[in-house]
Amino acid sequence: MYTDGHQVTVTDSIFRVNKNFYRLDGIIRHSLIVIPPNRLLVVICLSLGLIFLALGIFNTVPAGWIQHLEVRDTFISTRILSMGFGAALLMTGIGFLVVMKEKYGVHIITAEGEKEVVVSPQKEYVAMIDEALNKALQRW
Repeated sequence: MYTDGHQVTVTDSIFRVNKNFYRLDGIIRHSLIVIPPNRLLVVICLSLGLIFLALGIFNTVPAGWIQHLEVRDTFISTRILSMGFGAALLMTGIGFLVVMKEKYGVHIITAEGEKEVVVSPQKEYVAMIDEALNKALQRW
C-alpha cells in the first residue's frame, strides 16, 4: 500500500486520487509522462520584442504607430520608444521562458478513456506513485 498522506492512495485493489477512485482491474495501462509547458506566450513576446527592437534600431517605425513623447523638458523619439518597448517584451519573454517548467503526470487508460490523474512539477513524487501502481498491478 502507498499513500502520500494527502490525496493519493494505492492499495491492492483501488487507486484513489482526491475523491476519485479507480479500480486496479479497470486500469488497462499507466505511465509516467512529461507535460511540456505551453510556450505560445513566450514565442509571441519574443517575436514582438524582436520586431519592435528592429523597427527602432533601423529607424523604420511606421508613421502613426507610436507618437513621440515629451516628459517635462525631455523629448523621447518614436525610435527610442520602439526600442524600449521591444526590449521590455524581450525581457518579459525571457522571464517567462525561465519561469515555465515542465510538469510530470501519471497517465492512465481505462475503459472510460484516458486522463492524467496526478500532475506535479516534482518528478520524484510522480515516479513514486507510478512505482506504487506498478507494484499493485503486478499482484493482479
